[in-house]
Amino acid sequence: MTNQPSPSVPAFTMPPRPAPPGSRINKVTSSYAGLLKTVRDAGMLRRCQRYYLVLLTILVVMGTGIWVVFFLLGDSWLQLAVAGASGVVFTHQGYLLFPLLLFLGWTLHIDSLKYLLRRAPVKYRWLEMAMLVLRSGAYVGLLFLVLSPAIAVAFIAVQIARP
Repeated sequence: MTNQPSPSVPAFTMPPRPAPPGSRINKVTSSYAGLLKTVRDAGMLRRCQRYYLVLLTILVVMGTGIWVVFFLLGDSWLQLAVAGASGVVFTHQGYLLFPLLLFLGWTLHIDSLKYLLRRAPVKYRWLEMAMLVLRSGAYVGLLFLVLSPAIAVAFIAVQIARP
């Protein structure tokens, strides 16, 4: 343990702005506006495009690799490891939000079906329904085509409950 002084943060105070006539100044929001200006001026809100490009490249390569392994393994209980890996790769930033996202995803599917099945007119109803059925059927059909029924059901369960 060293006895070095802790780094100091320079104090920043925004010069007061004149308020419009007849309005009250909210100290909380005006202090936030000053902080936001400081952060923006320091460049802390600029996006690092290189980071996102590298991350996207890694995800595409890993996702492609997962699909290759999926087809190479065929009907094997090792597919559960593939399901877990795809869950990690495709939701790598959502660990803390997973339970919320899981239920939100199911809610969105249910709400879209409710919307399409209501009596009121819906533009492109049959196209939307066909796309939902095609997507769900293709996913489940692909799993049951490549995997045995028990492994396919376990694969879906791992996909739904991935961390």
